[in-house]
Amino acid sequence: MIKKDTFTLSIYIKNMFFKRLLVAVILLSIATKSLAWGREGHHLVAEIAFHYLDDKTKDAVKHYLGKMSIEDASTWMDDNRGNNYYDYMKTWHYINIKKGEKYSSVKEKNIVVILNSAIKLLEKKETLSDAKIKEYLLMIFHLVGDIHQPLHNGYPEDRGGNSIEIESPIYSGNLHSFWDTQIIESKGIGVDDCIKLYDTYSKEQIEAIKKIEVLKWMYQSRTYLDSAYDFKDGKITQEYIDRNAVVIKKQLLIAGLRLAAVLKDIFGNENNAQAATANSLPVTAIPDAPAIVETNPKDIKTIDINDAQNHIGETIKVCTKIYGGKYNESSKTAPTLLNAGGEYPGNPLTLVIWADKRAEFKNAPEVFYKGKDVCITGKVQMYKGKPEMIITKEEQIELTTGSTTTK
Repeated sequence: MIKKDTFTLSIYIKNMFFKRLLVAVILLSIATKSLAWGREGHHLVAEIAFHYLDDKTKDAVKHYLGKMSIEDASTWMDDNRGNNYYDYMKTWHYINIKKGEKYSSVKEKNIVVILNSAIKLLEKKETLSDAKIKEYLLMIFHLVGDIHQPLHNGYPEDRGGNSIEIESPIYSGNLHSFWDTQIIESKGIGVDDCIKLYDTYSKEQIEAIKKIEVLKWMYQSRTYLDSAYDFKDGKITQEYIDRNAVVIKKQLLIAGLRLAAVLKDIFGNENNAQAATANSLPVTAIPDAPAIVETNPKDIKTIDINDAQNHIGETIKVCTKIYGGKYNESSKTAPTLLNAGGEYPGNPLTLVIWADKRAEFKNAPEVFYKGKDVCITGKVQMYKGKPEMIITKEEQIELTTGSTTTK
């Protein structure tokens, strides 16, 4: 009898463990989706914008995007959010303002600051490199979408709805994620649904919508917060979903029209610098990615490449051989991957060169470094259980003679 009870208790404990593990996985999945419109929403904004653009502007935008599609451009900031290298952009997706309060300048970079500055800086694109133009363009593609999701302009006490758990006929999770993806997917909202709303606006209303006024865009989105919070005890009804699906369609259309207006203002025939005079928000320098290599080389340890996994978060130096690599042109973020210290998948370290940094290299890295002895300096991070190092400039990979080669 004791053995039976012990067995039953063991089964119970295992079941509870797996249930809790499942909950944790679900919550983690929700958390990773709670940063912006889902992929579908951002794609819709980009597609709507291009629907209303002239060919000249489209061609200019495509020139700077290169092989990247407008859909991939619209989600670039989210596609990189799982990479610690881009953590400095985390606060750029949103702004939190207490209910009833007005916007005020703060040191923290938020969506209003970054989006407004990216637009104004691009209006002087003749002073920028092609790489910078593309970088700011990717920010604009994404953040114009984000600022039109009302909960990206929400309240600090619940982190824009991320801390509010809800139940609905289609989804149980947090309110922010519900607005990001669930309503769009459940109602099957598409480009045609949004474009149909265009004819419900007068010519004067359309012209007013297209004015490039980032601060007003934020305030306009916040007018829908009362509707977003219009439920009781965490229970979302079908009526709520139907009502707010109309709001979301309007916001997606408006975001698309405004993205088109920005792109035309910057790249089109009528570059009349609307944004430069449309509001009094100051232009701030947009931070560059943090330097991977520390300034004092004396503080950097040289380690055996096989010990890289024990130095996560540290900037180190390894001397080894590059056994090959791959340029994933078809990937959303198009990284170049180099296998350091061994053949894939047994290599103890992967070097990652993101698409926006590949242009910094004189030669194709996957071809140039293959088979060569090198010393590599950078910060080690873990990705899917394997150490990797983000390479942002050519100087991080030094060609050597007689360097230690790990086979």
